[in-house]
Amino acid sequence: MLKRLRQIEKSQYPIIGILLIAIITRMAFLATYGPMYSLNSDDVAYVEAGIRFAHTGAVTMHDVISAQIMPGMLYLLAPFVWLLGEGELLWWGLKIFWNILGVLSIYGTYRCVKELSNGYCGAIGAALFLTIDFTWMDNLILTETPFMFCMIWIIYFTLRIARQPKYRYFWGIVATYMGALLMRPNVAPYPLFLFLYLLVKHYDIQLLWRQILIAACVVLAFIVPWTIRNYIQFDRFIPLTYGMGNPLLLGTYQGVGYPLDEELDYSHLIEKMPEESLAYYDQETQTWDLSSYMGKYYSLEYDELMAKYRMSVWWEDDPASMLHSYLLSKPKIMLLGSFCWDTPFGISAEANMPIRYLDLGLALIGSAILLFDRKRRPETLMIGTFYAFQIAVYSYSFALNRYGQTLYFMRFILVGWGIYRVYELLKECKNRLAN
Repeated sequence: MLKRLRQIEKSQYPIIGILLIAIITRMAFLATYGPMYSLNSDDVAYVEAGIRFAHTGAVTMHDVISAQIMPGMLYLLAPFVWLLGEGELLWWGLKIFWNILGVLSIYGTYRCVKELSNGYCGAIGAALFLTIDFTWMDNLILTETPFMFCMIWIIYFTLRIARQPKYRYFWGIVATYMGALLMRPNVAPYPLFLFLYLLVKHYDIQLLWRQILIAACVVLAFIVPWTIRNYIQFDRFIPLTYGMGNPLLLGTYQGVGYPLDEELDYSHLIEKMPEESLAYYDQETQTWDLSSYMGKYYSLEYDELMAKYRMSVWWEDDPASMLHSYLLSKPKIMLLGSFCWDTPFGISAEANMPIRYLDLGLALIGSAILLFDRKRRPETLMIGTFYAFQIAVYSYSFALNRYGQTLYFMRFILVGWGIYRVYELLKECKNRLAN
C-alpha cells in the first residue's frame, strides 16, 4: 500500500484532494438531508415511471403512456427497482449511484483537460465542480447527472481516439453517446461535430467510414424499435421524442417585451388541430384531457401552435425585444444560471455566481488564446462550437439553469487548456529572454 502511495505523482495530489472533497460534500448532503430529499416534481415522476417500467415494461411519464421523454432514465432506474424494491432503500441506492456518477464526471473532466495539458491544469478544471449546485444536482434523481456524465466521457473518448484510433475508444464513444441520447435527444447531432473533428485531425478515412457504419447499426438497433413502438402508440413518426411544443411555448414568456396572453386571441388555433384530436378537447373549459395519453400528445401539439403564433405576433409587434430576448436574455440564463433551487447548508444559488462569471470569463479568454495555438485549435473549435450549438438550441426553446448546468463542463475544459497555454507562452518568453 505504501509503495503504491509513493508511486503517485505529485501532479496527481490536487485531483485526489478534489475528488475527496467532492465525495465528502456529497456524503454530508446525503447524511444531512436523507435519501428522500426531492423536488417533488420531475424527480419523483421519474422514479414512479421507473417503478412502473420495471413491473410492466411501459414507458410512461406523469402516469400516461409517453414518448415525451427518452427511455434511458427508465432503463437506468429499473435494475435498482428489481434489486432494492420500491421503498427508502431504492432511494438510498439511487442517490449513492447518482453521487458516484457526479464524482466520476469531475474525474472525467480532469482527464479531458490533462489530455492536452498536465495534471495541475486538469485539477483546475475539475475544481470548478466544487460549488454547491453540483452537489445539490447530484442528489436529485433527474437526467442531469447521468446525461452530464455521458457527455463528459464522450469528449474524453473523442480526444483519445483522435490520437490513438483504438476500438476501445470507439466503443467508449458509442456507449456514452447512446447513454446521452437515451437521456436527452439534443445530443443527437454530436456525431457531425465528431466527424468534422476527426477529418481535421487526419483520421484514417477508411477506418472512420467503417466505424461510422458500425455506430449507425448500433444506433438504429435502438431507434427502429423505438420508432415502431411510437408509431403503434401514437400513429405518428416519432424517432426520438415529441413535446417540443411545451418548451417552445414556455420560451415565449422569457426575456423582455413578449406579448401578453390578454392581448392575444388563441381561439382560432384549435381549428388547425386534427379533427380526431377534438375528442380530447373540452370546448367549454378550453382544456385537454391529460389523463389520456393521446390527450397529452395533442395538448403538446397545441402548445406548439400557440408558441408559433406568439412568436409571429412578437416578431411583427416588437422585433427588437424579441431579438434581445433570444440573443441575449435567454443565452444569459444558460451561461450564468445556477441550478440550485434550495439553500443546502445555508448556501444560496447566488453564492455560486462569482464562480460562474469567473469560469465564463476564463473560458472566453482561454478560447481566444487557444485559437492561435495550432496544436489545440481543432479541439477548441469542436468543444466551443458544440457548446454554442447547445446554447442556441435551448435559447430557441426554453432556457433554464437546470439545462445550462450540465454544459458547464465544456467551459471548465477550455479553462484548463487556456491556463496551460498561457503557462507555455510564459515559459517560451522566459527561454527567449534567457537566450
